[in-house]
Amino acid sequence: IAWADAASAEKISIFAVSMNETSDAEQSAYLQSLVRGYGQFYETPDPSELPAILQEIAASIPISIVQ
Repeated sequence: IAWADAASAEKISIFAVSMNETSDAEQSAYLQSLVRGYGQFYETPDPSELPAILQEIAASIPISIVQ
């Protein structure tokens, strides 16, 4: 949690992805607690869904051009 807070203080967003086959509520709650900034929490019991989740995350990251 402290590292997630430190990252957030530096304007770093955190996404969390859980491949949770057992529906472990404690695991889900912990990972959700790490989400910061515009990040989101994703969870799936199906490993075949992970590529789509990662593509969604990549597509949601804002891009800035610095001059």
